[in-house]
Amino acid sequence: MAVSGLPPLGSLPIQRKFVRLDLNPLEGQRRLDDQNRDSQVYDQELVKLFARIQTTLPVSKIIYYDLYETIMDMVTHPNKYGFVETKKGCCESAILLCEPLAPSCKDPSKFLFWDMIHPTLATYQYLVKYILKNVLLKLL
Repeated sequence: MAVSGLPPLGSLPIQRKFVRLDLNPLEGQRRLDDQNRDSQVYDQELVKLFARIQTTLPVSKIIYYDLYETIMDMVTHPNKYGFVETKKGCCESAILLCEPLAPSCKDPSKFLFWDMIHPTLATYQYLVKYILKNVLLKLL
């Protein structure tokens, strides 16, 4: 079984919007950093839990996928993945998800996120290739 951890929650466009970085950039960034740290702590505890579970299920194999590090690498090194925008979504909607008539960007493959929460197809394609190459092979 392959299980992924949490992404860097403080890097999601929805979090950036609700933290209101425009009012107090330093305080806002601190809150986003705290959210990312919370994701990391959760992931660390999840890895420990899997280690304990694995001892009780000797014929099973549990593989952890570090989604946090993969997404954070995309956020901090967008050019490496062909992205030009990692802080906001391609779809510019007033609500959380894209509305049917909401304008979207011309080239979604240049965006890490489609809306305020969900990755774009380009992001998912990279994640699938990475998982197939680096995670699922460990299950064999």
